[in-house]
Amino acid sequence: MTKEKSYLIYLLSCFLNGETPKAKAVDWNTVYNLADINDVGAVVASVVNQLPKEKQPQGRAGSHFRQLIGQSIQHDAQRTMAYETVKEFLSENNVDFLPVKGIDVKDLYTSPELRTSGDIDIIVRESSFDKVCKLSGESEVQENFGITDFYIKAKTAYLRISDFLIEIHSNPDVANDYFGDIFDVAEKTDKYEYRLKPNDSLMYVFLHLVKHIACDKGAGIRMFIDIDVIIRSISDFDENSFYAMCDKAGELKHAKIILSVISKAFNTPVKDTIGINSNPQFYDEMLDVILDGGSFGYLVQSKGFYHYYRYIDSDKSVTKGKRLLAMLRYIFPSPEYVRNYRSYSQKHALLIPLAYIARAKDALLKRKTLAFSTFREIATVKDKDIKQRKFLERINSKEETQE
Repeated sequence: MTKEKSYLIYLLSCFLNGETPKAKAVDWNTVYNLADINDVGAVVASVVNQLPKEKQPQGRAGSHFRQLIGQSIQHDAQRTMAYETVKEFLSENNVDFLPVKGIDVKDLYTSPELRTSGDIDIIVRESSFDKVCKLSGESEVQENFGITDFYIKAKTAYLRISDFLIEIHSNPDVANDYFGDIFDVAEKTDKYEYRLKPNDSLMYVFLHLVKHIACDKGAGIRMFIDIDVIIRSISDFDENSFYAMCDKAGELKHAKIILSVISKAFNTPVKDTIGINSNPQFYDEMLDVILDGGSFGYLVQSKGFYHYYRYIDSDKSVTKGKRLLAMLRYIFPSPEYVRNYRSYSQKHALLIPLAYIARAKDALLKRKTLAFSTFREIATVKDKDIKQRKFLERINSKEETQE
């Protein structure tokens, strides 16, 4: 882990523990870029402002950090307006709803406006989802509530209000079916609004984080901060009870890793149950995956990386020849793949070459923008990318982490 990553974690720890930071010699542009891709820039800026003036970043990084506090306050005002609007929309139409993740957790931060988010996540009862979708698509409703965009994808309705994206889910967006009907464990706070109790909110954020990690993409540092903030808000937090809940969800290994990591990174008042203090390599690898992946971990892998990893022997070093081979395999995949997606090629072996030609034509002509973007991504695959993917696979394996 670089000194800039280490210092970013230190600044975040200062924020969470209410400590005044000490200045260190770092490349502030790198620190800013890391904070920016992880969407924790405003939090870091609030801590940087506590440094002596002569020790604060100058130039580009200093200018960006100075702007972030004001931007986050404006962002929070827009988010609040959007939430109040969607709350009014759902309430007027007698729809029970449950805000989760960022919109729910932000009020636990010492400065809620610093907890920025790209969207607002809301769960409605499954029986109400079709009704919400139908109403959201009506022009009169869109005009009345300022809905400027609406579409449905993978059982989630997406609405844009006050330039803020609202995601309305019919089920919890987590790694498994631990919650069942999540409204059964939520408390009603208004006629139609529900909220999770702190321990259940912690479990929701944890399981959503695991969902990101479990698909071998990693998860941003902000999710780990949220877990720290929720734990600190629970005066009688019981680790054993939390681990029992995680064990019931089949995620005990992930729970031990995540709590051990934040205990070292942020001084979170939890125990290191996997011996992370005596395993600095594991800790560094974990933080590299988290910080390199951005807000949701998606920056760890690209489509190009996926194709390289899928087609090439990933136990060996990355070379130009292997990158070229991955590009060719992307255009000309396995015969099984071609037969599955070009059904006519199943009728006779002589039709397979024609199917390959059609596949190449589609890739290079019909979808050339995607194809050449994928080629560029394949060309940038590095040994580090393979190492991080291997690390995530180890995290997600059923084998216990060595304590």
